[in-house]
Amino acid sequence: MLSRNALNGTLPTELAGLPALAMVELSRNTFMGSLPSEIGTAAPKLQLLGISGNKFSGSVASELGKATQLQVLDLSSNEFEGELPALNRLTSLSFLSFAGNSLITGHIPSEWGQLTNLGYLSISDTSIRSKIPREYGSLSKLQNLFIANTQVGGSIPGALVNMTSLQQLDLSGSRFRRSLPASIIQGLGNLGMLSSDTLAFLLFTTSIFCN
Repeated sequence: MLSRNALNGTLPTELAGLPALAMVELSRNTFMGSLPSEIGTAAPKLQLLGISGNKFSGSVASELGKATQLQVLDLSSNEFEGELPALNRLTSLSFLSFAGNSLITGHIPSEWGQLTNLGYLSISDTSIRSKIPREYGSLSKLQNLFIANTQVGGSIPGALVNMTSLQQLDLSGSRFRRSLPASIIQGLGNLGMLSSDTLAFLLFTTSIFCN
């Protein structure tokens, strides 16, 4: 664990050549440059990659999707750009965040609907433009979903009701249509936190919260 140590410079590619490496936690430093693509192929036992709050830039290499043991992937609050990788082989992921990378564009990958162990997903404060893929209805373990301050919009898929574990939802500052079928709201009975801005544009029914 080397978070909050005022470390800087680029991430050495040699780091990816450690076959027993299981955790990389470098959050809240000032690293810059690209994330070595080799980290997806040369560190087969990697379970945690946390580099939030740095100055990493460039695109997120698709090779990262080959680190099939990853459970936590936190690339938030950097300067990454371009489109999001598919990552559909990372079926052990429980935490995934690209939040706070304002130069990330393109679509939300529909392939993420295959990440059925996800409990936390955030793409807030990015420039992504798309709808929520209907495939996300398969994310039955998802507890926290944050898509705030993006260009994501359109209608919210009815498959959202299948996210039966969802407890926190923030869609504020995005471009969703200002209505939501009551059946979806009623189906999200486990919600414990709904941002005030999100609530403001959802179709209100008295059955949203019973407790």
